[in-house]
Amino acid sequence: MPEERHESQEPSLRGLSVAGLILIAAIIVAVVVCLGLMNLFGGFSGPLARAEHNTMPEPRLQPHPLSDRARYEARQRAMLTRYEWVKRDAGIVRIPIDRAMQILAERGGPAGTTGATAPAQKERRPP
Repeated sequence: MPEERHESQEPSLRGLSVAGLILIAAIIVAVVVCLGLMNLFGGFSGPLARAEHNTMPEPRLQPHPLSDRARYEARQRAMLTRYEWVKRDAGIVRIPIDRAMQILAERGGPAGTTGATAPAQKERRPP
């Protein structure tokens, strides 16, 4: 009867050494290729490396977007919270939104609409 053999639980030192050397060689090749490409395209002195010094041509559309947005939101909030003439000749005035909702709740909406229900939509069936 032949003797049964099992694979050893220990990893092969030779296999690990070969895999490590292959990995180190691949890293060295990648670094050499990157350095060669940088040298070919001008390295850190080329135009791409100096892009921070080249400003965008005119017109610069929005140099400060966060402060622009804050100013825009402040204007919108102010419109919703103050009284103002829109067309004095026609008697059109802007009122705060809280007051407008209060008036609508007291008097109701425009003629022919109800505030509680939305108009029913036709049921659409897929083809």
